[in-house]
Amino acid sequence: MFAGADKELWAKQCRELEGQVIRFCLDACKLGKGNVVTLFGGLRNEVDLVANVMRALLEEGLRPALFGLQVNEGEANAREMEAYLVDDPTQIKRGRFGVWEPEVSKTSLVHPGEITVVLVPGLFFSEKNGARLGRGGGFFDRYLARTPASVMRVGVGLECQVREGIPLESHDQSMDWLVTNQRIVSCC
Repeated sequence: MFAGADKELWAKQCRELEGQVIRFCLDACKLGKGNVVTLFGGLRNEVDLVANVMRALLEEGLRPALFGLQVNEGEANAREMEAYLVDDPTQIKRGRFGVWEPEVSKTSLVHPGEITVVLVPGLFFSEKNGARLGRGGGFFDRYLARTPASVMRVGVGLECQVREGIPLESHDQSMDWLVTNQRIVSCC
């Protein structure tokens, strides 16, 4: 995928982004709004927040959660994301497409209203309106639609993924914040 210097630059930017995400989550949770932070990681061309960020959050007393896909009863092939609290790295595994997932039998389901910060991946983000262009499956949009307004929605990506404007459709969910390897921006 990347060669030589490009691979080194990608790794450097990812480390910078991980540091920004950790700082943001710690500050957000210190505001007294809770201590549950959802993480993501594993898809190609996405920053993998699980390895380093999860460890740092656990060390600071925060409660990381990972998303798992669940089949909706009565609907063949209808799958939705649910968040599960992860207290230990042994409670996760690589799932479909190499994405980190919780071992559902070893974790507990967390209600969307109990979450403090939802970290959301994307291909591109707009700092103007908080718009996010995902991969087209709608999983994060459907999950975010179930969260109360008190839950912080945070788009996470590299600075090169920020665009001037991205159109929003009726089902698209906006981000409240954008965290990149270079800055933290309020989209509200």
